[in-house]
Amino acid sequence: MTREYLLRTIADPNRRLPEVRLEYAGRSVDQDMYIALSSDRQIGTMKLGSVNSRDAFVVQGSGVDERLKGHGYGLAMYLGAAALAYELGYRLKSDSMVSRDAARLWGRLERHGFARIWTPFQWRGSEQYSHRGHALFVPAEELPLPDSVRRMEDNADIWQNM
Repeated sequence: MTREYLLRTIADPNRRLPEVRLEYAGRSVDQDMYIALSSDRQIGTMKLGSVNSRDAFVVQGSGVDERLKGHGYGLAMYLGAAALAYELGYRLKSDSMVSRDAARLWGRLERHGFARIWTPFQWRGSEQYSHRGHALFVPAEELPLPDSVRRMEDNADIWQNM
């Protein structure tokens, strides 16, 4: 069982999350660029970078086509990036500067046992990006088991009502 399959099974027990694959698109300074594809159509992008070798999988930028927001594509991208990080011995981390959409996604990941927010994201006034905050996927061995997710009272997928 691959890490991505495990993550998708936990996040989406009812199998409604769209299929998304991250395709490596090259490197720019300290960032790996990925194109997110669904049915061979580009639906977004993701930049994974590092501040140092311990932080190889920091989400330094991500975005989903505006018309597709709210349909689980962003979550599918993050799960794919987390699976890639786990396979290489790392964990997916947030940047300190995240959008409000990304902060909501990290909050949802935390409520469902995928991630921990170590420092709450904070904004100054109406700024688009946080100036502080830090979230991190849990170690692979601490991921919730798929059966425990199915026993949730509402049996809801993690991405519903995002």
